[in-house]
Amino acid sequence: MQRLAEQYLTVADVADRWQLGARTVRNMVRDGALPAERLNREHRIRAAEMWACERGPFPRGAAQARALAPLMTVCDVAALVRVDVRTVERWLGEGLPTRNVGTNVRIDEDSARAWILAHKGLTLPPFEAPEEPRRRLRAGRSKGGRA
Repeated sequence: MQRLAEQYLTVADVADRWQLGARTVRNMVRDGALPAERLNREHRIRAAEMWACERGPFPRGAAQARALAPLMTVCDVAALVRVDVRTVERWLGEGLPTRNVGTNVRIDEDSARAWILAHKGLTLPPFEAPEEPRRRLRAGRSKGGRA
């Protein structure tokens, strides 16, 4: 069986984990922020390169079982714990572990669960990532068309 660090992922796999759009991931590849190889006109990204981009520790031992699971956003954590987003942002300042992807703050579920239990005494229900990443609208645009 192939070692997890050497496993190749598609752009969609990485986008799902990071809860970003595929275009954002392709832009990171294009800009050189995320090393990738071409295979049949598609980019493939080694799992180790993805984790290096997250600026967090490489998963070891039991953590490898969830190593490709989607990361949570600050909004996801706030919704899960039923607190305001500003509360979670304050927790980030207090040491809630993050995995930063470019300028995006992401949080590993297991790390968040352990930290919130240890520091706040709260247990979290299971996290279910959204089917599709949330899309941010550009300023001045609406879903219905032009602003």
